[in-house]
Amino acid sequence: MAAAIRTAPGRAAKPLAAATVPQGTAIMTLPTRKHPRLKNYDYGQCGCYHITICTKNRIPILSKVIPAKTAAERPTLQLTPIGSVVERYISQIPTVYAGLQPLKYAIMPNHVHLLLFLETDAQADVTTVVRSLKRLVSKEVGKSIWQESFYDVVIRNDIMFQCEWAYIDQNPDKWAEDELFV
Repeated sequence: MAAAIRTAPGRAAKPLAAATVPQGTAIMTLPTRKHPRLKNYDYGQCGCYHITICTKNRIPILSKVIPAKTAAERPTLQLTPIGSVVERYISQIPTVYAGLQPLKYAIMPNHVHLLLFLETDAQADVTTVVRSLKRLVSKEVGKSIWQESFYDVVIRNDIMFQCEWAYIDQNPDKWAEDELFV
């Protein structure tokens, strides 16, 4: 069995002292985590963003996907009490931050998809909104429930907008195939 060395992001891996590793044992280093934001991009500028926020360890605590009863129906999302807290704070974004509009969202069992529009005069950037959402939900729930950071897609044109909208809309339909499915 190979020994693994875990290092903090941005730090070089240091091999174990020769005395602690049997001769001939391969030492494996883990990759450094890549920063998820675009370098030199202003996430406070007018535009539309698809944000994905995951729960810590991808634990399904936000909702439950209820399968469709017939082929003509679609699955539905049944929010847990924690999911209801998330939904309440998403709905309050325009009240708290003028110039920001959540256009569409899906609160999946272990992640949240949010299509967020920032107007020209938005009072906050994407990072501030996500940080506040995560902090407020965690405070109300009584513990941190979120994975570090978040994923984003900067929507650059109408075709991308339609694709991201459809992805969020169809996410419950494809839950069992989702990369975040556990």
